[in-house]
Amino acid sequence: MAVQRLEKDILKKARGKLLLYHAVAWSVFIAYEVGMVYVQGGYHLNYNITWGFIIPYIINISFFYINAALLGWSVKKGKWWAAFYLITLLLQWVVYSGFMTANNWFFLSKKGESYVTYLRGADPTIIIRHSWRFIYFTLFSCAFWYTRRFFQNLQRLRETEARAFLQEQAKAEMEVQLVKTQNAFLQSQVNPHLIFNALNFIQNEVREASPEAAESVITLADIMRYSLNGTKEDGSVLLEEELEQIGNLIRINQARFSNRLHLQLKITGDITGVHIMPLILIPLVENMFKYAELMDADDPARILIKMEHGKIIFETRNRKKTTIQYKTPGIGISNLRERLEARYSGKFTLESMDMDDHFQVKLEITL
Repeated sequence: MAVQRLEKDILKKARGKLLLYHAVAWSVFIAYEVGMVYVQGGYHLNYNITWGFIIPYIINISFFYINAALLGWSVKKGKWWAAFYLITLLLQWVVYSGFMTANNWFFLSKKGESYVTYLRGADPTIIIRHSWRFIYFTLFSCAFWYTRRFFQNLQRLRETEARAFLQEQAKAEMEVQLVKTQNAFLQSQVNPHLIFNALNFIQNEVREASPEAAESVITLADIMRYSLNGTKEDGSVLLEEELEQIGNLIRINQARFSNRLHLQLKITGDITGVHIMPLILIPLVENMFKYAELMDADDPARILIKMEHGKIIFETRNRKKTTIQYKTPGIGISNLRERLEARYSGKFTLESMDMDDHFQVKLEITL
């Protein structure tokens, strides 16, 4: 709203300046012509100011802008614009002559002369003078229109060049960012191999001493491998694969706490062949292990995954820990919302409910 208001203020000021420039230009022009008439008349103005100057200039200035508008309208017509304009020009000349003739009649009536008397003693070149005045202002108007059009086209050309420059600059910045991303990706290809090798070594070393710990190491390696290499070409994964890693995450945490965690996982609906963006369900489960009270057999945490009518529904509900101050995972959910917005804009809802003793998250995605 503030930007729109600023643009309106700028446009209003620009129009005000333009009107001022037109007013000054016409004032100078009229002063010049009246001055010439004053000098040629022997430094006397034998004219009625209203009918001899004000009304004629109002008529001339009006037809000046009318002609400029009709010329622009005719050019927009395209192929036959010249014919359109000539027709409008003829109509303008007829109306202009009528206005000027009526003005002369009013001018004479102020002097106490009848129009018949005026016609009998009038200069036979009066029509020629009116026509010349009309042509004079028409040429003036056309020159104004073409000049204005030239500067408008020049302004549009400059704006186009500026946009092209900004686009090229943005493209160059994107290319630099792409190079940085590629370098970071190459670096990430080295580090995971080292980590997997280390995990394999640890798994082999602890296998005899603790088969459960060795199994947890293998599960952890599986989760890491999925997070690094699990996406398809379109950046998606099978929902089954995401749920498999949720199962791995549950198994690791159960092993940490000697299978004393109380957690219910329920899956309903046909999830076969369903693809989703990776790592959007796992963070919500991780929050449960971080903040939830999972030792209460009477109030177990619940995870529900449901597929119905082309929509994925994922819910988590858990009791809060009482041993630490509960922190709402606002940052994690905020980051998740940004990822969802980038992939499923307008097709998802993510709600979190922070109650007195419980915390609940519900995610719905329309595929």
